[in-house]
Amino acid sequence: MKVTYHDGKEAKREILLSEVVRQPVNEVIARGTITSVSRGGLRLDFQRALIAEATAYTYSGRRTATGKNPAVGMVSVDPAVIPLGSRLYVEGYGYATAADRGSSIKGNKIDVFLESKDACRKWGRRPVKVYVLK
Repeated sequence: MKVTYHDGKEAKREILLSEVVRQPVNEVIARGTITSVSRGGLRLDFQRALIAEATAYTYSGRRTATGKNPAVGMVSVDPAVIPLGSRLYVEGYGYATAADRGSSIKGNKIDVFLESKDACRKWGRRPVKVYVLK
């Protein structure tokens, strides 16, 4: 390589010699999808993962869509995206079950159950990674 300087600053670079030592070979190095991750020392085997917008809800006196009383570990989902009864792991929340559906839960949105309105306010609205477990 030849580098030309003018007044102490680089003005031009020229390649004097270029040599191919070995021809490149197109090949597949790896193929497939990840179906297992480690979170906090726990191994999670999952069918699929998605990013969802998560909000929180608390007890309103009504049962869930699956007929159970709401409790921590229950999540409201859009059944077209996550089937009711699915076992989940929600980052920032933990293990959960898709046990409810909400009128405003459409697409990649979930609603996690928390024990108080104050806890729901602290949770706010946030993106979370949701693993649909095997």
